[in-house]
Amino acid sequence: MELYRQTAPESCALTGSGAAARVNFDCPLVHNQLCTAGRNVAMRYVRLQRKDEALAIATSAVRSLGCPAEMFR
Repeated sequence: MELYRQTAPESCALTGSGAAARVNFDCPLVHNQLCTAGRNVAMRYVRLQRKDEALAIATSAVRSLGCPAEMFR
């Protein structure tokens, strides 16, 4: 949350304020960053020849987060 406070304070990345502040997973900025992070982890697993883990990450990102499947091809 601190990263979003510092780098994108006017964005939709956070909802609420103070102790009630939360990351807004519906915000396109947050969603895109989560999808990119999932892709990066999956690609790392592929490079380490851990294809089952890569597939699990990609599947989870697509199903749970709604990330585009094309990101993981």
